[in-house]
Amino acid sequence: KADGCSLLLLEGDMLVFKKVKGGMAEALIGTSIPKSKGVAGWVVETGSALMLEDVRDDKRFFSDIDRSLGYDTRSILCVPLKLSSGTIGALELVNKHNGVFTREDEAMMSYFAAQAAASIEKTKFYEDEKNYEIHVTNILLDAIDNISGKKGHSRGVAKYSLIMAEALKLDEESKRKLHHAALLHDIGFLVIDRGSIASGEGYKEHSRRGHEMLKPINFYSKITPFILYHHERYDGKGYPEGIKGEDVPLEAR
Repeated sequence: KADGCSLLLLEGDMLVFKKVKGGMAEALIGTSIPKSKGVAGWVVETGSALMLEDVRDDKRFFSDIDRSLGYDTRSILCVPLKLSSGTIGALELVNKHNGVFTREDEAMMSYFAAQAAASIEKTKFYEDEKNYEIHVTNILLDAIDNISGKKGHSRGVAKYSLIMAEALKLDEESKRKLHHAALLHDIGFLVIDRGSIASGEGYKEHSRRGHEMLKPINFYSKITPFILYHHERYDGKGYPEGIKGEDVPLEAR
C-alpha cells in the first residue's frame, strides 16, 4: 500500500534504478544517482534499513530526482540488498498511502530484499559462466582452426548440423547441444599427432581424446557423447561392437 517501489543496483560509483513500479516508473528506469547520495546511498553504504516519516526533515534525502520529475516524495522505507560479499543495492518504497511505514513493513521488505539479492546473485553467476563459456569456446575454436586443413571446418559443421536440426524439428535444447558439440567435435586433434595416424581407427582416436578433455568440465559435459561418437556410423544393423545405441544421444544418431 505504497505509491511506488524501486530496486536499485550498485554499478561502480552509481546506484541505478533497475526496476520501478508505480509513481514515476517509466521516467525512473535507468536513472542513476551517485552511491554517496540519498537515502538509498546511505542504506547501501551502511548496510542498514532506514524509515523516514517525512523526508523533508532529513538531510540524507536526495531531492534532485523529485525536482527533475515533478514528484513529491514524503515518506520512505529503504532496505539493503545484501550478499555475503557485501551490499549490492537497495529496495525502496515511497509514500505509504495510509499512515507511516512500520517495523512490520521493514521486516517484510527485508525478507523480499534477501530473496531478490539471492536471485540477482544466481543470475549474475549464470551470466558470468555463460560469458566464460563463450570466450573459452572461441579460444578453442581458434586453436582448432590453426590445425592444418581444419580452418573453418568446425564452424561449417556446426552451421549444417543446425540446418538439419531445424529440418528435423528438434527442440531448442537439443539444437543448442548439437550446435555446441559440432563446434568442438574435433578438439581431440589438439592433443594428438596427426602425422602418426595410420588407419581409420587411428583417425577416430581424436574423438576419444576430445571426450576425455571435455567430460570433467561441467558446462561441456552434456555434449561429450556427441564428440565421442561423431565418427561412428549407423548402418541399420547396429553400432560397432562395444557401443550401445542408448549411449548415443538421439540428436547425434
